[in-house]
Amino acid sequence: MIKKRDRRSAAKHRAILKAAAAVVSEAGYNGAKIEHIAVRAGVGKQTIYRRWPSKAHLLTEVYTSLVPRRRLTVAAGSPAVELQHLLTESFRLYRETPAASILAGLIADVQTQGDAADSLRETLINGRRNLITGPLQRAIGENLLPGDFDVAWAADQIVALIWHRLLSDRKKLTDDFAREMVDKIIGKTLSGRRLSITDYTPGALGTVCEMQTTYHAERRNFGRAFETKIAGEMAEFLARFNPDQNLFKLAKVDGEIVGSITIDGQNPDHAHLRWFFVGDGLRGLGVGSQLLSTALAFVRSKEFSTVFLTTIDGLDAARHLYEKAGFDLVEERSGDSWGKEVIEQRFELVI
Repeated sequence: MIKKRDRRSAAKHRAILKAAAAVVSEAGYNGAKIEHIAVRAGVGKQTIYRRWPSKAHLLTEVYTSLVPRRRLTVAAGSPAVELQHLLTESFRLYRETPAASILAGLIADVQTQGDAADSLRETLINGRRNLITGPLQRAIGENLLPGDFDVAWAADQIVALIWHRLLSDRKKLTDDFAREMVDKIIGKTLSGRRLSITDYTPGALGTVCEMQTTYHAERRNFGRAFETKIAGEMAEFLARFNPDQNLFKLAKVDGEIVGSITIDGQNPDHAHLRWFFVGDGLRGLGVGSQLLSTALAFVRSKEFSTVFLTTIDGLDAARHLYEKAGFDLVEERSGDSWGKEVIEQRFELVI
């Protein structure tokens, strides 16, 4: 049983962290004084100093509470997707909380205050560096990156680029910047060809439809009915596309579209995963994993309760990815909505 004193102490600890975040939001890092935080939290200054030796140590813990590790990680199996999730989620929290002001203040204080340097190094630089290096090292072990890939250099480049924009113009810490940074640092894969995951580009509707209909025509003898179904539904989706609830991603190798995935979020609770496809010759190289992980990261960020997809029996490579990601086959029946009589399947993932 937790003692009442322990519960009171934990509640007081949380109150101080909350008060510190509020004071930074109002007064900025430099304007946040321990006495102001103490008054806001309803405690004495010595109560704060018994827990944290300095303002820098207190605000470092505030930062870690505002930007928790669990929000920055995703089990994607792809270093690019994992790093992009780390960056985009960090940037989102920077926009929504005073975390960016705290980190910028700590970086500035490092120049003159040893306690700030110690706190920043122990908790953030050393304590969180593995959020960047971990995915890269796993990728090397799985032969997704070359064995001589310089993990330390890549981590330093990512941190340096973020800190530069944080101090110069934090409005430039955008999702596009995250994608560009990941692509430039670890984009050289697939035997020297550059893989990138991008948003919709003009002409994508026709290219994606052609890839899918050609593939299924050759293997399933799907014809005009399937092609018009795909083209019509995708056109309708793009016409009502809203980036706050929908996702349209393309996989490109050296600028050429080789795959796609979308999330249709028209239903606020149940996301619909659609048009997931990777072209011949690129399966087994991590392209599908990156697309699927990107889509699921979006689903989680928008707090959908479930995500589902419909497919047909026999697409074993795709089914392997679905099941690896946690999807369950919940329905299987004969149907002709694809233009021919096939075994239709529905997979669902509870978020």
